[in-house]
Amino acid sequence: MREQEKEYISAEEEEIQNMSTHKLARWLALLDGMDVIQKKIKKEGRNFRHIDIKPLALCEYVDVTSQIVYRELTENTRRKG
Repeated sequence: MREQEKEYISAEEEEIQNMSTHKLARWLALLDGMDVIQKKIKKEGRNFRHIDIKPLALCEYVDVTSQIVYRELTENTRRKG
């Protein structure tokens, strides 16, 4: 790996470590939502470019899921601490 790539990864890791628990939970929920969409596309044998992603539905999914992820993250932090 080139030095520049190492610096970029290091900066990314630092940003994640400094991220608030709430923000991390929302990012993880978004990634989970995209994973759900990807699995559905694959199951149906469709191309990602030919699907209709509903932004409001994805936003609602992120809202609900991020609350669950946030609780899990804070519970795990309390158990370790």
